Amino acid sequence: MPNLSGTILAPNLIAPAIGTVLRFTRHNEVNSYGINLWSMGRVETETDADGRFGPINLAPGKFLLEWLYGFQQNRLIFNMPTSEVAVELGEIVNNAAVATGANSLVYGATSLREKPYWDGKLAYLLWLDVDGDNNGGWYYYNALSLADHDGVDVIRPYALGFSDVGRWIRSGNVT
Repeated sequence: MPNLSGTILAPNLIAPAIGTVLRFTRHNEVNSYGINLWSMGRVETETDADGRFGPINLAPGKFLLEWLYGFQQNRLIFNMPTSEVAVELGEIVNNAAVATGANSLVYGATSLREKPYWDGKLAYLLWLDVDGDNNGGWYYYNALSLADHDGVDVIRPYALGFSDVGRWIRSGNVT
């Protein structure tokens, strides 16, 4: 039974091009030299004119969703909770109780600078500087970025020097 549908929008809330390929790769949970592998099964589908996809059939488990928007590679890691009930991707991703080990809720930019990081990791800041400042949002880790740390759109982890590559980038900023 197809069980997952959803909508993919750019940060400006515009749908990507018709036929944008969405690739869902199941996490294998196999540890190889300290690295978890994303290789156990793959499903691909395309978006329509409104950015909608599905329904597609996914088994329960952790998945990596990848797609291109312009020249930006986008990644999202989520847990598919069940194969018995049809769900919307937004219901899974936006529900704080479903955050996975690769995605995390973070309390402020200072905490984000202390978090472990790897390329493509996602984190959701509940706020930027103080609780309730309404400046939170999604960030992804770009392991190749040398963008200047500004504490808002670009955040450099404490463990990295100014000339070291790797930055947290606010979702929607291509750096």
